Amino acid sequence: MATAGSLLLISQALPLALAAATLLGVAYGVYIATHQALVLAHLPDPSHHARDLGVFNGANTAPMVLAPALAWLCVVHLGGYSTLFGVASLLIAASLLPLRVLRR
Repeated sequence: MATAGSLLLISQALPLALAAATLLGVAYGVYIATHQALVLAHLPDPSHHARDLGVFNGANTAPMVLAPALAWLCVVHLGGYSTLFGVASLLIAASLLPLRVLRR
């Protein structure tokens, strides 16, 4: 996803932007499937799965609520869509760091 966001950052032509957007969509689908599988595999107590999945859903929803405000800030006040795609690429890449601490 970070690669697709970076391609959107540098794209000057519509075909490259469409290819990057397609790559971003495919990568997001793979991410969501993997993310859900990891969460379900690491739920601590089977008797609390519903509660834990509720917390998981809240954690998934919070970025979707906050992202439009960040996008507005980037586009209107910090330099436009290039800034937005650059910030998004950095945040996506940074989101990989916590995966290093998962138990194998």
